[in-house]
Amino acid sequence: MTKTNTIAESPAMDFALQGQESHVQLASPSFAMDENRDQLTQLATDREGSSYQAPIWKKNLDKAATWSSWVAFASNLLAAPMILMKFSDKTKKFIEASVNNILNMSFVFYGASGVANGKEKKNIFMMLGFLGEMIFPWFGSLKYTYLLRGLPTALDQLWVATDPRLKDKFKDGIFPDIKTGFKEVSKMLGTLTKEFIQNPLGTILTKETKGHHAFLSSVGSALASIGYMLTGKEGLFGPLRDLSGPLFDWAMLATKNKLQNISGIFFMFESVFDFVARVFDGHYPRIACNMLSHACGRFALELYKNSDSVATVKV
Repeated sequence: MTKTNTIAESPAMDFALQGQESHVQLASPSFAMDENRDQLTQLATDREGSSYQAPIWKKNLDKAATWSSWVAFASNLLAAPMILMKFSDKTKKFIEASVNNILNMSFVFYGASGVANGKEKKNIFMMLGFLGEMIFPWFGSLKYTYLLRGLPTALDQLWVATDPRLKDKFKDGIFPDIKTGFKEVSKMLGTLTKEFIQNPLGTILTKETKGHHAFLSSVGSALASIGYMLTGKEGLFGPLRDLSGPLFDWAMLATKNKLQNISGIFFMFESVFDFVARVFDGHYPRIACNMLSHACGRFALELYKNSDSVATVKV
């Protein structure tokens, strides 16, 4: 029996159709109206394809993450020119430290929201990645934040690499349980690795992307972050991080989603500014460039979060 037929047979519809017998229904009109409304609501929900409703605490956490990202964006954008002005060294250090703390706090909210989303999606890679986003930035300064975040970013964007292959099987990237999520993502990562080994140029030099670009970006970003933390050689691993990031960005530029296209452009600017920053010998010129990098990253993030249901659990 279809939903339409079920509604047609509801007490409210019986009341409309049965003439004299409708007096029976008048005995409990609120019951008829409530049942009919519930069925209509369910029908509308089925048509939309999802009945998910996030709890209030998660909605508030997502809002906090969004607002903190915008605050970090504004503070970095405004502080970049200020740090180059003729203020005292003490004032400039205060500006740098303040912006650094604001940025790191934005990653705390961003990471907490991401962990919650990873839990909803039953994706352990997301949960670990976003947990790292909350912690890793605190171990360095504005100069090294982008590099330090390479490992957690690599983990939390693995689902972007695997989703093109799994989205038909798991709507919105939501798995039935943690074990299934780990198994399915790991299996798909193995498939992506095998395909890349078999045809490395074919998987990179193509406008179309089926997860390969985001996957290679994750691998490169993780190696850069781990390499830097183990050796402290920023000159070697910093450029690797900056070159790996745009691979993920290309995956967004290759889609037909206009919001993702714009987001991908600003994510690329994030890598470009971070790369250019290494050219400057002076401390503050470099910090100014790093601030522009972080501003682009925060702006791109907020665009991306609203571009696709895969980017975040629906609220």
